Amino acid sequence: MIADETSDYIDSRYKKNVLTRKAYKNATFDLSEIEALIPEDMEDTNTSLLWNDQFYCITFRVPQD
Repeated sequence: MIADETSDYIDSRYKKNVLTRKAYKNATFDLSEIEALIPEDMEDTNTSLLWNDQFYCITFRVPQD
C-alpha cells in the first residue's frame, strides 16, 4: 500500500501554513507519475481518493510465484 497527500491537500494546507509554505512553495504533485512506478506485474492494483480527495491510497498485491 502506498498512501499520501494529494495536490489538493498540499495546496490547501502546506502552501498556506506559515511553517511549511516556504518548503512547499514550488511543490508539484502528479498521481499518475507515482502510479507509473508500480511494476506492471503487480496484481489487483487500485487507486482510491479519500477524505474529499485530500489523500490517495494505492493498493496492489505481489504476484505469487
